[in-house]
Amino acid sequence: MDKRYQVFVSSTFRDLEPERQAASSMIQRMGHLPAGMELFPSDNSHSWDVITKVIDQSDYYILIIGGRYGSTTNEGISYTEKEYDYAFEKEIPILAFFHKDPDQLPAKFVESKAKEKLDAFRSKVEERHHRTTWKTQHDLQSAIAVSLGQQTNINPQVGWIRGDVGQKNTELLQRLDDLQKRYERVQSVNNDLEERVALLQNNQVDDTEAFFQGNDIVSLPVELPQQNKGEELVVDELEVTWDQVLSIVAPHLIGRKSGGEVKGILQDGLRELKPVGLSGEKWNKISDECITKIRNQYMALKLIQVTVEEKEMEALKGTPFRRSFRADYWCLTERGNRKMVEAVAERR
Repeated sequence: MDKRYQVFVSSTFRDLEPERQAASSMIQRMGHLPAGMELFPSDNSHSWDVITKVIDQSDYYILIIGGRYGSTTNEGISYTEKEYDYAFEKEIPILAFFHKDPDQLPAKFVESKAKEKLDAFRSKVEERHHRTTWKTQHDLQSAIAVSLGQQTNINPQVGWIRGDVGQKNTELLQRLDDLQKRYERVQSVNNDLEERVALLQNNQVDDTEAFFQGNDIVSLPVELPQQNKGEELVVDELEVTWDQVLSIVAPHLIGRKSGGEVKGILQDGLRELKPVGLSGEKWNKISDECITKIRNQYMALKLIQVTVEEKEMEALKGTPFRRSFRADYWCLTERGNRKMVEAVAERR
């Protein structure tokens, strides 16, 4: 769609009149509409209401700064700075062009009384925007062509189009509006579905909260050493947390381990962690009941997956008969992997 942009040109007037004309000429050659104080009727040239209305209607704002600060308002700032502040407040895209060497301009075009205000104005603009320097009218026109061309491509504004073009596109705009409404309805349904999925996932996570885990204390049965053969086994207990148990066995369950292997790993780890039971005596080994208790708890917490396989032993000597047994194998689930990282990670 052929679109033209209105570009407001702001600067001091008498010292930069040729440069303003050069800027307006380049804007017109690019197919856009220049606007500035020289285009206002003479009786309204100093009317702030007229200036703000034109700035409001503009798509881009070009600021040209030479060697003069310019005439000031009752507030003590120049009209150029006041126009700039208004355009910045209205968030109109601003393109700044500074004279490369203002001190080399003719003396009548170099500020003497308000140099500090001019320097402060330049600094304010430089802090907010990228600025381009120029020295001749040709430099200024080239800089405007590049900067304005880039802005209209990467930061297009509302602009102006022919009325008859707008009428021809009424039907297209109506179809786009209908599509937008359909998209919003689909998006609303999609959001509802995502919320339901999230609730289901949360429910899957929450269904383990009723079980002991983490820093909860667990009592594990262990066997004390027998003094004499044939004596009845004496059982003691260890008190540890579920996370302590997990930190011992989980690193070994990234790959598959049999229940017997897990028992040995856990036994060595617990002996190092708690060599003495609640009775104050050194214990000998953990019981099968202990392993069963841990396995069932971690299955309920969905931290491990256990598979049972039928295994065959070698034939008894002198017979063709073979015996078989059932072995269970442990491995971490995806959730168990995450929990293992949390359990073994160092904390501050």
